[in-house]
Amino acid sequence: MTLSQSTFPLYVRCALETFASHGERTKARLKDLLDFFFRSTGQSQSDERTSIETVALEYAKQRWQLGALEGF
Repeated sequence: MTLSQSTFPLYVRCALETFASHGERTKARLKDLLDFFFRSTGQSQSDERTSIETVALEYAKQRWQLGALEGF
């Protein structure tokens, strides 16, 4: 299955756009951004959130060709 950024909920797309537009492209930074945007929408830690985060991290890894150097 091919994912596009539009597949994700708006708050995840905001995190990915922020990640892409400036700053370090590291796994830790993306996880922090995802956490910030999840919390800003009132999303608590859940299995659904964990699944979305996992898919978003994999999407970013493939989209920007990130590897071990960036913590992926």
